[in-house]
Amino acid sequence: MSLMNKLKKLGKQAYWKGFDLVHQRTHRHAGYRVHYVLHRGSSDALVVVFSAFSAGLKPTYNYVRTLWGRTDAHLLFIRDDFVNLPSGGAYYIGRKGDSHGRQAVLSLIRRIREQTGAKRVIGVGSSKGGTAALLFGCMLPMDAVIIGAPQYYIGSYMKEHKPDSLALLATSGGSVLAEDIAWLDALVPRAVGECTAPPVVHIHYSDREHTYPEHIADMLRDLKASGYEVHGDTADYEKHTDVYLYYVPYLEKTLPAILNERSNPT
Repeated sequence: MSLMNKLKKLGKQAYWKGFDLVHQRTHRHAGYRVHYVLHRGSSDALVVVFSAFSAGLKPTYNYVRTLWGRTDAHLLFIRDDFVNLPSGGAYYIGRKGDSHGRQAVLSLIRRIREQTGAKRVIGVGSSKGGTAALLFGCMLPMDAVIIGAPQYYIGSYMKEHKPDSLALLATSGGSVLAEDIAWLDALVPRAVGECTAPPVVHIHYSDREHTYPEHIADMLRDLKASGYEVHGDTADYEKHTDVYLYYVPYLEKTLPAILNERSNPT
């Protein structure tokens, strides 16, 4: 790595450390400490941003630069670090099968919704963040979600791509059993099937990268079978890590359109 690149990396690290010191707050619930950043807006909408896995394996906030100061909605960024995993993220669901992690996230969103007086809640995220946005979008429920290339079967994905972290999310907590993976795999499909007021789902994906046949095809099938309103956006790329390149412009286009629907009713 060149000296210039090292300096840029150090500068970036210093910037985000300062950002956290100024803006980050902690929400405590049932033994969990959920870190978050709130940027207050002036509209009646709250946008909740969930994070993907970080390349550096340390949980971060996503899409801050994309959204901060570019919308009048309230922005709630939630860090997925309340369970310490080698993979740097736990899909915001807690440890070893307990439900309190999910309840901690829900209680934070409800608290911020009450504080801001928001009448609409929109979930945002790509990859792991998209999975979480759909999960909590169904559990809250939210009005809409804007997601990119999410995973539908958490257990199977972690077994294949994050095996070192799987045991800490498994219900047994020790050796990972088939039923542990099945339990994790069922979390999002169950939430989709049990949702009483389904959010409108705006989803971006590529049918040429591995998450489409492994996750997204079944997700789309179940969403449509359960009566969700689904708006799809596709692009042509083969690497899952390229989703960021396409999701950012999709988010920048889709979020204002959703926010404007209420501002200018027909």
